Amino acid sequence: MITLNGNKFALTDGEFDDSLFSDKTCNGFYELKKGVVWIYDHTKTLCGVITRTNILASARRIDNGNIWYSYADVTPVGRYPSYSQKCKEVKNVRTALISETKEVYNSEINGYMAQMINEALGQ
Repeated sequence: MITLNGNKFALTDGEFDDSLFSDKTCNGFYELKKGVVWIYDHTKTLCGVITRTNILASARRIDNGNIWYSYADVTPVGRYPSYSQKCKEVKNVRTALISETKEVYNSEINGYMAQMINEALGQ
């Protein structure tokens, strides 16, 4: 779960459903793909992104399948009180997601390498 401008976004349907019974319901969903955080509204329609350069941008899929970006406010996120607050929070959220993903990836790789070494040694 991530929070942008006081609004929560869930990674899974389960997280979203759980938020219905908490103090603050999620406004939508997010996913991390290739270092970019994709932000979706509650109907899972693309509405924004956090780019690799930590810029929060409005986004939507256009008729030809491409994605159109603009620097407009992302509706489910809302308008930040200040630009500096927006920049700090967006950078912190994306950095936390990237480091969390790297930790999971590294632990999977280390487990796989240990298994390969044990197999090679016949253990």
